[in-house]
Amino acid sequence: MSAARPCPVLLAMLLLAGLAVAQPVGASPERLLQFVPLEDGREAILDGHSLGLVRMLEGDDNTFLRITVRGLQHYRLTHGLDRSQPYRLWVDPQTGLNLEDPLTHRSMALRAFGATAVEKTAPLLTLPATPLATLPVRCTRRDC
Repeated sequence: MSAARPCPVLLAMLLLAGLAVAQPVGASPERLLQFVPLEDGREAILDGHSLGLVRMLEGDDNTFLRITVRGLQHYRLTHGLDRSQPYRLWVDPQTGLNLEDPLTHRSMALRAFGATAVEKTAPLLTLPATPLATLPVRCTRRDC
């Protein structure tokens, strides 16, 4: 039986970011992220613990991630689950970068969607969160 090998692109990105060195032995890098769709079409990505702004997605910025999260949020909406709860972005030694909904236990290995999906999403593990004076107001329309 052969040992599973992590995705080389992801491993290189994690090493550059210092994650592979900073994590305790055996620990997988992970981060809780809250995705907040805004009325103006942008999407705020907040750190799940501090609620600081990690990144603001605008226009066609990281369309893959926006569509993926929208699908997870739609599932929560149609099943009466809390859409404001954070998602878990984490690295598994066998499947690489994953996005998981802790409420539904749905998980996606992002490498299945190609190297670009991984490259655009992996920085969310390490980007610093900027404290906000007020939290962004979630879009209340059903299509958000």
